[in-house]
Amino acid sequence: MDDAVFAEVSGAIDGLLDARRLVADVFGVSSASSLVRRVLDGEIHRQGHFPNGLEYFVHGVGYTVVFDNGAQAHLDACDGDGGDCFTVYDARGFLQDTSERVPSLESVREVCDEWVARGQLGMSGEATYLVLDPGDEPPA
Repeated sequence: MDDAVFAEVSGAIDGLLDARRLVADVFGVSSASSLVRRVLDGEIHRQGHFPNGLEYFVHGVGYTVVFDNGAQAHLDACDGDGGDCFTVYDARGFLQDTSERVPSLESVREVCDEWVARGQLGMSGEATYLVLDPGDEPPA
């Protein structure tokens, strides 16, 4: 794999993880499912802005954070895993907003799979990646 493609896709993964940390820090939630629950309970607005000005909106079983450059970080609650996840399509969509040369889905999948091999992400389906919290063990 081309080092530039690896770095670009890794940057997108970092952006998704940054969005998750921002949601956790601002709203005090540990997962997309807990954020959605708080929205449904009327404790948090379905859409709005963070103190840093970035936009967010909660939908279905997840949320999207819109960065200053227009990139959208989309994360969902994982079925059965209890954590947050994203798909290769979410990572590629982030890149479509930030890159001139968008890597193929297969390249995005290869980089995500490398992150899994390194223990930095887990798998939650064929093309769905589980976000791990520091100290979490990847699912077997």
